[in-house]
Amino acid sequence: MTEPASQRRLCPNRTSGAHTLIAHWITPDVCLTRQRQGYHKCFTCAYRGLPASAVLPDAPTRVFEPRAEAKAASARR
Repeated sequence: MTEPASQRRLCPNRTSGAHTLIAHWITPDVCLTRQRQGYHKCFTCAYRGLPASAVLPDAPTRVFEPRAEAKAASARR
């Protein structure tokens, strides 16, 4: 039987929140197996070292803010 979509993990799920070029939805069992086998993406993953029952909190939504120089330039116009 397959795991429900709500129990799948995005592999890798970076601790920094950075976007990954290639990612896969996997089950917690596959995640733990990859960690034990030293999968090459695990060292940057937020799930590294966590149990199968772990659930990560939702990532904060990032708001784009222009750099200070761009703000100052637009204010002068």
